[in-house]
Amino acid sequence: MLQKYYFFCPYFLRKKLMKKQLTIGNITRTHLSDYSQTDISKIIENYNLHEIIEQDLQELHIQDKIDVYDNYIFLVLHFTKHNTKSKRYFANELKVIMGKNFIISTSKYNTSTLSKLMAEYQEEIEQGEKEGDNELFKVSPYYILYRIIDAMYDKVLLGLRKFSKDIKEMEDTAFSTEAVDSEGLKNLLIKKRNVILLKHLIEPQEEILEELQKATISFFEGDLEVYFEDLEFKVDKIIANTRMMEENTDSVYDIYDTLTNIRTNKIVGILTIFTAIIGIMTLVSGIYGMNIQLPLADNPYAFVILGIGMLGVAGIMLWVFKKMRWM
Repeated sequence: MLQKYYFFCPYFLRKKLMKKQLTIGNITRTHLSDYSQTDISKIIENYNLHEIIEQDLQELHIQDKIDVYDNYIFLVLHFTKHNTKSKRYFANELKVIMGKNFIISTSKYNTSTLSKLMAEYQEEIEQGEKEGDNELFKVSPYYILYRIIDAMYDKVLLGLRKFSKDIKEMEDTAFSTEAVDSEGLKNLLIKKRNVILLKHLIEPQEEILEELQKATISFFEGDLEVYFEDLEFKVDKIIANTRMMEENTDSVYDIYDTLTNIRTNKIVGILTIFTAIIGIMTLVSGIYGMNIQLPLADNPYAFVILGIGMLGVAGIMLWVFKKMRWM
């Protein structure tokens, strides 16, 4: 039996937690994050796991999959990890090894959701021991796996609700102003990237859950369909929401793009009007710059007359542009 259990924690705290073990009845529950090669080797040795699992635990970029062995199941799922500084999502690999009396999970990044779930189990165990309640100790590793995946799906759904609220605020901002905020456009592009990543991470899990349901039949007794139905419902809900968020994001992006084009066209229109007016003045000044005899050449008020004339032409042109609704 593995004699250590890790919370999500910084490396300098791991020595403090190495001797702590979470046992639920005859089931050992272990989670590793920020783990080393030594940690992996001890898991492989203590549970007599296949060398392929050791290789998979070492690799950080594995596609979602499920491998069924004689005495245990190896599962790889991907969820998102939010970077608060860059506001971007990154893929966080969740790897699970589930046997008949143990369940081990690892993650690439620290996840407060799993840490909280482990703490809840610890509190339930302590409470059950005080009250003499043995119901908790009758749970199976599959039920623990269900709670892990269910908690991760709940976190994704919570993030999607906030995501939807942010998109709505961006849409309202876009309609309330004609100017395009560069910071708002940057945030929109980040959200578009995030929702695409989430979509690609979650969609393969529909097939994985189907394979998991088939595999657990030979490992555990009881009616497990209710758990699978709940997980499948949440996966379908997440996928539907991500598709809707992707469409909403594209819609808001189109609004920003349209506003940008309108603003650009207005600027180009104004510059064109000024170019036309200045062109007339340039023509007159060019003609009178020739070294030939011209009207008003000997008139001492020629500059004033020409200036007033050019301003008059400019005024007429502005009136025509206004009349034609070109400005």
